[in-house]
Amino acid sequence: THGADPDNIDFLEGYGLLPIAIKEGDNAHYSAMISYMHSHDMRLDASIAQLDTMMDIDNFLTYFAQEIYSANYDWPNNNIEYWRPRTPGGRWQWLLKDTDLGMSWGTLSTAPTDSLARLLTDTTWATDIFRTLMTHRATREAFINREADLLNTYFAPARVHQRVDAYRTMLGPVMPEHIARWNLPASMETWSHQMDVINQFGQERPAFVRQHFAAGFGLEGTADVRIEADPRALAAATLNSIELLRWGLPFEGTYFRGIPVTLNVTPAEGFCLLGLNGQRATGGEITFDPALTSLVRVDLVRSPDFNRDGGVDGSDVFDFFPAWEAGSDAADINLDGGVDGLDVDLYFQLWEAGGC
Repeated sequence: THGADPDNIDFLEGYGLLPIAIKEGDNAHYSAMISYMHSHDMRLDASIAQLDTMMDIDNFLTYFAQEIYSANYDWPNNNIEYWRPRTPGGRWQWLLKDTDLGMSWGTLSTAPTDSLARLLTDTTWATDIFRTLMTHRATREAFINREADLLNTYFAPARVHQRVDAYRTMLGPVMPEHIARWNLPASMETWSHQMDVINQFGQERPAFVRQHFAAGFGLEGTADVRIEADPRALAAATLNSIELLRWGLPFEGTYFRGIPVTLNVTPAEGFCLLGLNGQRATGGEITFDPALTSLVRVDLVRSPDFNRDGGVDGSDVFDFFPAWEAGSDAADINLDGGVDGLDVDLYFQLWEAGGC
């Protein structure tokens, strides 16, 4: 999936500066990266930008956010692997591995477990890169938002329950044979109970993680955000890292007060962006503080270039009126579900302006 030559990679496991960590290739590039990180002020944008040419920081943030959610206590001093293509621009990427000692597997990985605090206070090699990255404000905010994005989507309780129940349905018929062969778990009742425990973890974990992030990074708590837009009129829409057309609109999520989030929208062909929250907008991007803005309404309309010939002229008017008189959906300029005089008024405002 990465398009890399599997016979030409560096692959490390554990403490990458030790020879024993080398599984494929060598650790020369990794060693140079760590040396750079330690010899430069990583609070500076230029330093972070250079580091990002050596490691995929975005991948690293997602990886740590996933591990924190799972409350995996057999990590990061163990079960940590990373690799890079042995090419001039090859960057280090981290692999999610062996999280079985998470999600309430034992008393050290329950929903209230503060995995973030453990990382921020640890002083070993295993958290060196993470703690260093957190000294850079924009990277720290990106990490906070990445965790929030995941909690609002992949790790939302409803989705976790759906995935756990799907595995319960898939594995249930073969579990008696598994138990008979391996004597683990002790019984079907034990297995079913553990599945319930995982579901309970999924229900409770997001609230605890948000509390931990607020405490660990000195934040002022959370705020709910709602994004409203007509998906028919969008080619793409993202909130931070979330693809909103995939997760559905309107979209609701919980974010951290004082940590800016960014919405970016691209109108579909035949539509254009009129504004955001009733205010004219010249671009499809808005960055806002969830503490100050709880609702963002994306105002989308049909383009006055009605015949889609690349220009706004009289020919568009001649095509618009027959569609409007016929009550065609194509003449629903304001996308309110009806075809009436409001569409005519808006159409001519846009037509006279030469576009949106």
